[in-house]
Amino acid sequence: EELRPSETVAWLRERFPLLTPRDTALLRPLERLEGENAGFALLCEERRKGGSLYASLLDYFRSKEAYAPRLEALERVTQRKAAELRIEDTDAAALLFRARMTLSPSRAESYANCPFQYFCAYGMKAKPRRVADFDPLFRGNAVHTVLERLLRETGVEALLAMEPAARAQCLDRVMETYSAAYLDMERLPARVGYLFRRLRDILLQVLERMIHQFAASAFRPVAFELPIDWDSAVKPYEIAFEGGIVSLRGKADRVDCATVNGQTFFRVTDYKSGSKQFSLGEVFEGFQLQLLVYLFSLWQSDAAPFKGALPGGILYERAKDPVLSAGERERSPAEIAAQKQKQNRADGLLLQDEALLLAMERDGLGLYLPARRMPDGAFGGKLVTLAGLGKLKGRVDAVLAEMAARLRQGNIAALPYQAQGEKEACAFCDYQAVCGREAGEAVRTAAALSFEEALASLEQEGGAPDAVDGGTAAGD
Repeated sequence: EELRPSETVAWLRERFPLLTPRDTALLRPLERLEGENAGFALLCEERRKGGSLYASLLDYFRSKEAYAPRLEALERVTQRKAAELRIEDTDAAALLFRARMTLSPSRAESYANCPFQYFCAYGMKAKPRRVADFDPLFRGNAVHTVLERLLRETGVEALLAMEPAARAQCLDRVMETYSAAYLDMERLPARVGYLFRRLRDILLQVLERMIHQFAASAFRPVAFELPIDWDSAVKPYEIAFEGGIVSLRGKADRVDCATVNGQTFFRVTDYKSGSKQFSLGEVFEGFQLQLLVYLFSLWQSDAAPFKGALPGGILYERAKDPVLSAGERERSPAEIAAQKQKQNRADGLLLQDEALLLAMERDGLGLYLPARRMPDGAFGGKLVTLAGLGKLKGRVDAVLAEMAARLRQGNIAALPYQAQGEKEACAFCDYQAVCGREAGEAVRTAAALSFEEALASLEQEGGAPDAVDGGTAAGD
């Protein structure tokens, strides 16, 4: 992260050229004692180490009556482990997290990642300061907005009829419009302009893959940025929990529909620039819920065209340029293109129905989908039956209900989730300096389940909940 000196430092150096700046991070502890506030901050830093400096500072502040409340607070923090943090006043917790709770799927995942992180971000609304840059969040917003406008304004059929050069021109026009509306290139660092131009090349690849996928599919977009809210046609997804009801709302990036053998199916699609794979096991832990929540919202909706329609699945479209190894780059252009196609195959979860899958990809080769026809003629991949999807809905409901109940009870423990094989859970947390959690303290973990293991676990559960009368799939 690039940090430049403040304008005050530049002003002082211009007028007093003999001044020598010093980095306060390199000062010895006693050199930082410029006053009582700096001294108390040093006391807090030294509390874990102890020693003579800590003892001297503690004796000094104990003699100051005004610092008694702050010392008591420091003592409470010292004695309580981060994993035991909670809102002691249950009435305050109930006021902060009401019985009628409204969340977005991403906020629910934040709680699953770490309850204290959720409390800081959404309970206390503490927002970290960020350097203006083309960071992953901003990049993801650009990808979603540009692709949405391109498909909405030009239309899939018109794009299919164009030559690649004409599609590239359409993309350039949309990106110019986006840049004029959201990016002040004259004020932003040159790096942002470079990354935005680089994004154009990636989006052109994504667009061409998308066009080839639509050419092989009967599915077509019926909605972009579809709002799921109380004032929209599609209402929020609601779950009852002990003490109240939690409503989940948001926007589905893209919803596609097709009619197969007289039955309408829909699928929810999102664009992802990362390489993370869809994991059914992580869904059980409260992650990767967003598209599933939107899918379930549409499944129970009475709004057209979803009333009576069946869920066909969720898809994560890759919006990135794959990184090839040195050996892979030495292959022929055709082999490189095939490898990139493989790495950019959409991920997700699809309904196990042959007619539906062939409507999604006509030849069933699995070039674009996380499923393909196997040598024995059956389809394999990340597939689930309609009954299994109902059981998954029940599992997601249970995860969200437990999360809402724990919030309402004031459970805000700094107990981060750490997946097997991943780095320290708090390495990139914006609130690491607030919770007081030390390296090596407790984390929440779970067994790393393969898709097959997670699906088997799901199939062992009881019958599918009757909240949605799904009917039968096209191939049943």
